[in-house]
Amino acid sequence: RTIVDFGSGSGNLTLPLAHLFPDCCFVAVDMKPTAVRLLGERAERAGLCNVTAKCCSIEEYEDPFDVCIALHVCGSGTDVAMIRAVQQQAAYFVSPCCIGKLQASAGIVDPHTRTPSQGGLQLVHPRSRWMQGAVTGAEFLQLAEWRW
Repeated sequence: RTIVDFGSGSGNLTLPLAHLFPDCCFVAVDMKPTAVRLLGERAERAGLCNVTAKCCSIEEYEDPFDVCIALHVCGSGTDVAMIRAVQQQAAYFVSPCCIGKLQASAGIVDPHTRTPSQGGLQLVHPRSRWMQGAVTGAEFLQLAEWRW
């Protein structure tokens, strides 16, 4: 089994999982080169031969996988991770963060204007049909930026 950890950072989740499940292949994906380098170094020092680190965005990652992890992925990254998992018919578990960064995320589409997407993915916000009927895309983004 191949398990991809989108937004892996320096491997705080990937590395213990790789240790616990040595028969699985783990691919840690992050956009930050320093985090990816550090993850690779940590995996090597721990003797984890079942970990590969890749520096790219979720949108750019195209290799096959069986399970997707996306914990604390910023902006629309959680949505993109779920879309990638569905495309791969893979199991997934996600926990979003940084909802306020949605406006700056690439590929966001207002459901009322249907503005073209970037990177081949079309993310419509709000995501649910119910919410699309309740608020406009601009109102949703205002709500997403609201601070508690």
